[in-house]
Amino acid sequence: MAVNALLPSRHQPGLMELSIYQGSQLRSLMQHFTQQNKWIYLLANNLRFKRTEHHSQQLPRPEAEQTLEWLEKLMSAGKTCALFVEELVLDELNRKRLEQLCRQFGVTVVSLSKEKGLDNNLVFGPW
Repeated sequence: MAVNALLPSRHQPGLMELSIYQGSQLRSLMQHFTQQNKWIYLLANNLRFKRTEHHSQQLPRPEAEQTLEWLEKLMSAGKTCALFVEELVLDELNRKRLEQLCRQFGVTVVSLSKEKGLDNNLVFGPW
């Protein structure tokens, strides 16, 4: 999903990856989510919301093996619009499962990376 082209009016539930340094995109997403009057969760051990919005909750991120289970439970409750997760790591099967749940429950899951330049990590060579 191209984050730069993301407009709240066209936003589709799903899975996306953002760097914590992409402040304008994160603010735009938060503004969109707070208008939905559903819960926004941050599952993180080293990150915090700069400002606590109405209907937002910070939770410690569980161990990697339990993270998907927590996300499923939060989504299936039906009162969640967004889940921000610090450094979410998924294998291909769990990624597909999570994307299916996002569409089913109308939830966006945002994996937050602490890397400065997600788009600048390409390596070019003669191979």
